[in-house]
Amino acid sequence: MITGCVFSNKGIVKTRPIKYYIDSNFVAVCDGYYIYDTLVKIICLYEGTNDTMVEEYFDRGKMVSTRNIYYQDGSLKEEGQLFGGHPVGIRKKYYPSGRLKVYEYNNFVNGKSDLYYYKKYDTTGALVAVYLPLTYWTNNDDTVFEVGKQYELYFKLMYSEYDSVTSWVLTEPSPESGVKGKKEGFIGPAVRILFTPQTAGQHEIKGTYFETNAYDSIPNVKRVASSSIHFDYKAERRERLRSK
Repeated sequence: MITGCVFSNKGIVKTRPIKYYIDSNFVAVCDGYYIYDTLVKIICLYEGTNDTMVEEYFDRGKMVSTRNIYYQDGSLKEEGQLFGGHPVGIRKKYYPSGRLKVYEYNNFVNGKSDLYYYKKYDTTGALVAVYLPLTYWTNNDDTVFEVGKQYELYFKLMYSEYDSVTSWVLTEPSPESGVKGKKEGFIGPAVRILFTPQTAGQHEIKGTYFETNAYDSIPNVKRVASSSIHFDYKAERRERLRSK
């Protein structure tokens, strides 16, 4: 049943009651706004009030929408994009104070959202949970590494909330790989670890990757994100490699 009708420069806008879900919770007080039977906007109110709980705007003819969720005092609680009802791209959540609570980035894979990058902060702004998408590679074309030869191992952050990143790596001592425990900084999303296998056998290199905002002259320790890194490899002596 049509409950309202207004005019816009895009045509006649009609409003109808609509069922709406937020994180699997049903919200009853919602109006859908349509232009020529195409849904363009949904507005949900807090029950018994004129206070907006949800605003969702749809790109006509597409499954992409932008959704804002509000606290009852009007301050922003959550913002982000949806694809077919699933979170995609950047999504942010806020505390009632306005301080950032969650920053996340979602990919849309195989018909569902895939959490790709995630940070959660407490009410003081300190980082309490994090997931960083890291990839790695070496400059070795083979799967086996030669004893006594120096190699380069890279770890790269595949996404960041910052426009520009300064990356840090803290390596654990690994005598069998010729790696000393030290901290080193790099401009950009990738870090490099130099290593030289000292003996034949299975070895590992371990450490911690740190993401910081390149525009911060002094990184805010409470907001520095980190992730453990780990690389396993096999080393053999030159004469054995040549015999294969």
